[in-house]
Amino acid sequence: MDTEYDHIDIIGTTHEIHHNETDRMMNSYYHKQEVSTVKSLLSKIGNLNYDKVLDLGCSIGTWFDDYKTFGFKKIIGIDISKERAMKAKERGYDEIHVCNAYELPFEDQNIDCIISNDVLVHVLQDSDKLKIFKEVKRVLTDDGIFIFNITNAGGFGFSEDTTIKYCRMNKWQTISELIKQSGLKMKNIVPSYYTIPRIGANPKFVKISTKYIFLCIDALLKKMNNLESAKVVYFTAKKL
Repeated sequence: MDTEYDHIDIIGTTHEIHHNETDRMMNSYYHKQEVSTVKSLLSKIGNLNYDKVLDLGCSIGTWFDDYKTFGFKKIIGIDISKERAMKAKERGYDEIHVCNAYELPFEDQNIDCIISNDVLVHVLQDSDKLKIFKEVKRVLTDDGIFIFNITNAGGFGFSEDTTIKYCRMNKWQTISELIKQSGLKMKNIVPSYYTIPRIGANPKFVKISTKYIFLCIDALLKKMNNLESAKVVYFTAKKL
């Protein structure tokens, strides 16, 4: 059975990597939608002030500026690739660890906030996701929070959990059950975005779409909380 280590040189791509102008605009749009979703979920926490965040699967550190904007004073990153982790360190991460999320190098109840963006899609075995969730529970403080996303199977037309090459698209219900099994408590499940243009779309069309059309469609579907059709779904979990 394949794991993320079998595709380590492929899975570290981020929204900053693109092949053409269409890719660049769409990747920028996706990232802005995800940043908006994470910001919204953090705002729902209430009066808790988290100074430290653990970026679970930080890659080259493209979320650094966003975490600073959110108000985190210390940013820690982990990644299975030493090369990518060192690039994150160069961008400003305060602390970097080259490791997987099954065995985090932290003491029990040591981290206030853990965020993982576009990472679990590359954890191909659901049993490994469960290991990660259990490890997150171990290192979270009692009032800590875990925010993460998945690539939603339903949003891509699949009725079951589906693996294609180095991507695992899960039903959001599957992830909810794994969270429950880990001992964490689900707090929020929200859609992030829905719209993806056809491959090779004209850059002029994409420019107009990302500025107006996609924003309107995504905003409307988010208000309806349409989880089944979302391409990406975010979760917030806490300790029981």
